[in-house]
Amino acid sequence: MAKFKHYDYNQMSMVVINYLEQIQPGTFEFALHYLISEKLDLSAFHKPYKNDAEGRPAYDPAILLKILVFAYSKGITSSREIQWCCETNIIFKALSCDTVPHFTTIAHFVSSRVQAIESLFEQVLLICDQQGLLGNELFAIDGCKMRSNASKEWSGTFKELEQKRHKLKRLIQYHLSEHQEKDTCESEESLERNNRKTQTIQTLDAAANKIDAFLKQNQPRMGKGKRSKEVKSNITDPESVKMTIALNDQRAPTYTDWMNHRVDSPKGKQIYSHRMSVVEPVFGNIGTNKGLSRFSLRGKNKVQGQWQLYCLVHNVEKLAKYGGLSG
Repeated sequence: MAKFKHYDYNQMSMVVINYLEQIQPGTFEFALHYLISEKLDLSAFHKPYKNDAEGRPAYDPAILLKILVFAYSKGITSSREIQWCCETNIIFKALSCDTVPHFTTIAHFVSSRVQAIESLFEQVLLICDQQGLLGNELFAIDGCKMRSNASKEWSGTFKELEQKRHKLKRLIQYHLSEHQEKDTCESEESLERNNRKTQTIQTLDAAANKIDAFLKQNQPRMGKGKRSKEVKSNITDPESVKMTIALNDQRAPTYTDWMNHRVDSPKGKQIYSHRMSVVEPVFGNIGTNKGLSRFSLRGKNKVQGQWQLYCLVHNVEKLAKYGGLSG
């Protein structure tokens, strides 16, 4: 019978690890580490901190940025999962110097540093230009539809939301009256049923109050155009918009019509074809390779910051592959 060397997965061993050696030249994490440590100005991230004389030491923004951008490059946006990666993944450990920021710290950093992230994006773009990665021949603008962190259940015009509120209140009254009728029963089964009824009433009441507060604090959102009409609002993220296409041939020409005319011309078609290799790969990389199919933050300002983080990942990836940051 053949003999093989013995091995045991339950055995313990002490391994000496140099974290800097884990960040290998030619990799995304190496380019990211080098940029943040040596090239980028992070002073915009330092301004909110007021703990010079007193207070607890904070996590260095450089550390938080490294683990955030690296996590986004792997399609990880959950703050809890990023914290878990800092505890278990050797590359995250190397980038964070074996610190483990709490998931609330990570979430707050992402949502509260939008302006600083924008400044960082601009700096990385300038470095891309210095590395000769910008052709400076064609400037292409495009857009894509991306799902927001908002529930369709809480969307509607003000009239529809009022109808939903009235429906919820009718359900509350129905459950209250049914609960009062059966409240005299004292069997264990009836007590359990009454507890479920009470929980249902509380849930419905919270939903009705949520709609009531939104209707009191906001105004109907009106669409754009000569005959603007109310468009649906969303309670969970009031700044999100349901994108629609208006079909109306009986209208005056618009700027969009003028651009369509230019694009449909022979010269326009020639220029437009180049945009397929300029801007479309960005959406393909971010959406398919990086896994961005839905924003996890709410509000236009915070979503803009999250989108710029993904664009930052795309540009750092270009520097790592085609720039002079291979080490």
